[in-house]
Amino acid sequence: MGGSLPTEREVAVFASNSGETLAITVDEDVEAKSLIIVGEGATVIDIGADSPTWLVLGDGGLLEEDGVAACQASDCAVKNLTMAKGFSQHPIGSGIQYDADSDEIVGTGLYNAFNITCAQGYASVGNATSEIVTCPFDASYDADSFELLACAEIFYESDWCSAGIWGIEDDGDWNDPDAWVYETAPTSLDLAVLSNPGHVTDTLTVSISEDVSAGSLTIEQGDGSIVLEIGGDDAAMLVLAASDDGPLCSDAMCEDAQLIDGLPRSEEHTSELQSHV
Repeated sequence: MGGSLPTEREVAVFASNSGETLAITVDEDVEAKSLIIVGEGATVIDIGADSPTWLVLGDGGLLEEDGVAACQASDCAVKNLTMAKGFSQHPIGSGIQYDADSDEIVGTGLYNAFNITCAQGYASVGNATSEIVTCPFDASYDADSFELLACAEIFYESDWCSAGIWGIEDDGDWNDPDAWVYETAPTSLDLAVLSNPGHVTDTLTVSISEDVSAGSLTIEQGDGSIVLEIGGDDAAMLVLAASDDGPLCSDAMCEDAQLIDGLPRSEEHTSELQSHV
């Protein structure tokens, strides 16, 4: 039988049926809910040797603070638990069912509790990242079964930043849309990204002739330098202040069609606040 260490929710059972002394060494910190020592021989537990080591045991009632009992009359198999799309179940414990009265293993793959989390590709949008269900449980769980856990699909798993990116390798004006990639200048909810590869000019000048704003400014490393020329004949300002209206970077940016599809009433509409780059 494959080895399975007891967890803090399980009973650790030591059986010495040969009549000889059973020696157990604990050389690193471990936990168990309780100990059961059976058999004709003695059992010696050697805790720590050259360094301090802990064997932490739970309360005598065999009941966790979250209500998961270490010993109970019923245990449930993974196959009997059905989750809604976007949710994933994870068994808690070894899955070994031990009968303390007969000192026998009577089953495997059976668990007292399951930890429910969001499945891969989904993230929690509720007030918790997981919830525990205990056996006996409902045959199936839908998206409304949990009090604090709510899972939503992640459309992009990597970090994305909404940005306005300087698109020419020569001098230009910040307010000229043609100077930016996709002719889209940054807004107050975008990163402004400037770079000078140095292919055309050693010093690239970006002129700001009237007030502009961006959430933040990033100057990428290149062979050339960049000069920001703010104001000429008239006063002008470059305001860098990320707004509280929305993040510049996120791991869950989505297309406007995805947002529109989720609106409850057809007369509602959306307005883009960022550059979409």
